Amino acid sequence: MADNIGLGDLVDVPTSDLSDEDFNKYNGSKVKIARGEVVKNQTKWGPNGKELPNGETREVMVTILETTVIGNNALGQPITVKEKFPLKQHPTTGKWGPSMHKKAKSKILFNSLGVNSFAECIGKEITMLKN
Repeated sequence: MADNIGLGDLVDVPTSDLSDEDFNKYNGSKVKIARGEVVKNQTKWGPNGKELPNGETREVMVTILETTVIGNNALGQPITVKEKFPLKQHPTTGKWGPSMHKKAKSKILFNSLGVNSFAECIGKEITMLKN
């Protein structure tokens, strides 16, 4: 870091966050799912679906799906969308997998894409929706 920086040397640094204009621009766009990975994540929810006491967390696994590049932000960096899908631990084997409950986020995605697994999601086209 330089020690001799004056107030007149400071510059505006644009944010990498998407503006409302960008969200509107990409809303409804079609984009493909490019990749997926399984990672560790911390959650405040217990295996019974109840919030853990005293701000405690526990380690769980999630699948993260990421889209192909849909554009560039104000800094010229590529824009992709990442979405986390919680995984459940099998009660007897201890292995992790997507919940197949009809209201589970992963099951809803699988049904909408006509697939049975996260691996089959790669290359499938989705519609970007503004939250």
